[in-house]
Amino acid sequence: MIDISAPSDSCVWVVGHGRTILHTSDFGINWEIQHAEVNPAWDANGITAISEKIAWTAEDTGTIRNTTDGGGIWTEQKNKPSAAAGYYLYRVSPINSKIVWIIGTGVGDGIILYTNDGGEQWTEQNYTPDEMLNDVSFVGSPH
Repeated sequence: MIDISAPSDSCVWVVGHGRTILHTSDFGINWEIQHAEVNPAWDANGITAISEKIAWTAEDTGTIRNTTDGGGIWTEQKNKPSAAAGYYLYRVSPINSKIVWIIGTGVGDGIILYTNDGGEQWTEQNYTPDEMLNDVSFVGSPH
């Protein structure tokens, strides 16, 4: 497992190899696999939950997922810049259910993705110097 997020004492999500997403809602007594891929070549690198219902993941090959129902359904975000596919997305920092930043790294550079509409549309934000990025956190974010 690579990252962990706990929006409450009883609710915890962890992510890792094979884009695996595990969840517990009973203080870790029982764990449920909410998502995993047969081909374990790619990872889910980051997860941040803002409540027991809403969480976001940052994954390899520019993949972003979110849930609004406690992980019953994980929706892959499709409306992101095509360049994102070339990046390993590492961390996610949501402010609320609408405003989210995700960062990642490529070959010698990084990427910052942003949405202010809950993932309906993602934009790439430019920054200088163009360096590899490994983490992100904003005031007011649970991450």
